[in-house]
Formats: sequence, C-alpha cells, structure tokens
Amino acid sequence: MKTLAKDLVRSLGARVISRVGAVPVVGPALRQLARGYPEGSVVTIKSGHAAGMRWKRHHRYVNGYWVGNYEYPIQELFARHLGPGDVFYDIGANAGFFTLLAARRVGPAGRVYAFEPVPDNLASVREQIEVNRLEHVEAVGAAVGRSAGRLALRYSPGASAMARLAHVGKAQPDETTLDVEVVCLDDFIQDHRAPTMMKIDVEGAEGEVLEGARSALEKGPKLLIEVHGRACGEAVVSILRPLGYEFERVDGSRPERPEEEPHLLALRR
Repeated sequence: MKTLAKDLVRSLGARVISRVGAVPVVGPALRQLARGYPEGSVVTIKSGHAAGMRWKRHHRYVNGYWVGNYEYPIQELFARHLGPGDVFYDIGANAGFFTLLAARRVGPAGRVYAFEPVPDNLASVREQIEVNRLEHVEAVGAAVGRSAGRLALRYSPGASAMARLAHVGKAQPDETTLDVEVVCLDDFIQDHRAPTMMKIDVEGAEGEVLEGARSALEKGPKLLIEVHGRACGEAVVSILRPLGYEFERVDGSRPERPEEEPHLLALRR
C-alpha cells in the first residue's frame, strides 16, 4: 500500500507540474526561476518515478529532469515493464535521467549500463551515478553500433542537443565532429549481463544498434525505441518482426503501422 501511495503521489505531482508549465505566463516564469540555480548545484528530483533521487543540474539540459516531469508517459512505461533484478541498457543515455529511473526500478539486485559517447553527456551521467551512490550502474563511454570500432560522431558542443553518427543525416552548421569508440552489443554481452530491457535513442541509427545485437535479441529483451523517421522505423520493424516481436505505442495500444510511430515498445510474445 505504501508503494502504491508513493506512486500515486509521484504521478499526480508530475502531471500537475507539466500542466502548470504549459500555462503561457506561468511556464516561462518558472523556467526563469529555474535558471537561477547555480551551475552544478545538486537538487532533489521533485516528482515522477525518480522523485527523491538527487540530480546535479547543468543549464544545457531541460529542467524536466530535476523537476521530474520529463517525458512522463515513458516514465510510466518503465514503471510497468522494469522491476527488481532486471538488467537495463540505456543506449543514448544523454544526461542520465532514464538511467536514474531504471536504477531505482531494478534495485541493487539488477544492473544498469548507460551508453553515451558525447563527453559532456557522459560526464553528467557519471555525476548522477556518483551523487546517488549507485553501485549497480555503469556508464560506458561509447556509441553502440553494428560492429565494434571507431566512427565519426556529430554533435553541438555545450548544448543538450542530440548526437548522431556522422553518416546518419546531413551535417548542421553548428555541429562538430568527434571520433568515438563504437561497441557492438553482441560483443558486450560476452562479458556483461545481458539486457532484459533496452531503451534505444540514437538519432537514426537504431537499426544499426539492432543489427549488432542479434544474439542479445534471441533472449527476447523488451525494447523501447525512439524512431527517427520512416526509414528508421522500417529498418527497426524489418529486423524485429521476423524474431517474433510485436509492437505497442507508449500507452500500450497497438499501432497499425508501427514504422510510422515516434516511439515503439517491442515485446516478444
């Protein structure tokens, strides 16, 4: 009962904050107030499924991380599908918010691996692990792809912008290129616990991640995939459907054309 009550409070808090933040005058005022926090200050996450955990703030990231209302429907999805003892791979961890949430859900008996190649993002992930003393979480400073090696990565320094492999999409004027290590999940699981669930958000290279995870996929992990465009969606569906995966939206409904959805939950029945 206590756990249920806590979840209800977290849910209500996150929803109220989201609605207040959308009010034309109030929202900007709250965001201006949030910018008054010193860079690098440590605060307590206020609401949502990571409420009560610590967050080291950096102004390049969205306030929704430390407020706790960031992508709340996805938080709810993880609350439904992640539990004690699970192994979670956060592929494209960005600042580490879902890494923290997953760490709480899987508990000390579980394991979380956060893959992030951008140096500023990786530093944030490691800071969040440190301030929360999460011994069952490991940050991996690498991209994930079809095969191990090194590739060029494009990103915008000093911003919360997403990074992507240089051969995916067109270069933008403010982007810089960085040479990064790439790991293949089928190699990674040889020396680490295999995932029971993965979140994949790699700005268009989701199919490449899956191509390098054939052995891991045989174990039937749950997959939450952010789909970047129709071509990406078609690649994801063409890889997973022959393996027996079925697809849901974040809210649990079944899409007629999964390749056109912005997010896909893939489950092997």
